Amino acid sequence: MLTREGQAFGVHSAVIVVTPSTYSDWGRLLGGLARRGVRTAAVLLDVNSFGRRDVAAPAMAAQLLAAGVVTYLVRQGEDISEALRPAGFLGTAPPASEPLEARA
Repeated sequence: MLTREGQAFGVHSAVIVVTPSTYSDWGRLLGGLARRGVRTAAVLLDVNSFGRRDVAAPAMAAQLLAAGVVTYLVRQGEDISEALRPAGFLGTAPPASEPLEARA
């Protein structure tokens, strides 16, 4: 959908992606929209907390953050309203002192 509809989004648009996917193509596309001035956000469902091991999850979050995409991480059992509050925001760059996996 991002590939097909991406050109229609402009500076007065907002795109929010909610997904467990760590397939990097959608992250690159969302980052491209952010660079064009589109307001972007990603809500990543942490597949590791659902029992599936995916070593690409921290890299996906880092890719989004580096591209300027507002990024949140939601874990299984976590109250989504709490996860989407400012405390759940991963920031604009991965914290140097705390790996993504360590966030409580």
